[in-house]
Amino acid sequence: MDNAFIVGKMMELVHLSLHHFPCRVCVSFPDSQGSDIGGIVRLHGSEDELKLVLGGGVEDGLEDYFSFSGILGVPSDIKGYRNVRRVQPKSSPARIRRRLVRRHNISEEEAIRRWPDSRRQMLDLPFFLINSRSTGQSNIRFFVEHSDFRPEQTDGHVSSYGLSREMTVPVW
Repeated sequence: MDNAFIVGKMMELVHLSLHHFPCRVCVSFPDSQGSDIGGIVRLHGSEDELKLVLGGGVEDGLEDYFSFSGILGVPSDIKGYRNVRRVQPKSSPARIRRRLVRRHNISEEEAIRRWPDSRRQMLDLPFFLINSRSTGQSNIRFFVEHSDFRPEQTDGHVSSYGLSREMTVPVW
């Protein structure tokens, strides 16, 4: 089964758990390469927070696809720290052109000249596929970027997907 699909199913459950039990658990994807998210989802947090999230049903129904290692400590020989954050590509050129016409009172031809299809942003980042329970959208590509290594850990806000532009996680 495709990594983007099955990791997406795991992330839907992580999101649901973090939504119901807000805490500071972060995720990382240590096997990601190119656009492949890889086959490992690593959760980072305190033991109590991880127990809360894992007790929220994250493992339910996924035992056939994932092996859960349990809660382990961070090894002493880490490579450094990284941010793991969501990256959203710019909207489709057609949507941007409609917005230009509506907001700037220009013709469709002028909007096409200003924003041609060639400006479409293509991301070569790892992603997983999720389904939105709130909007009903399916197979949404959720792009993820791991920052360059940093020498020390930083604190900050964590989203309900366990991602953060500010908080870093250890890498090993």
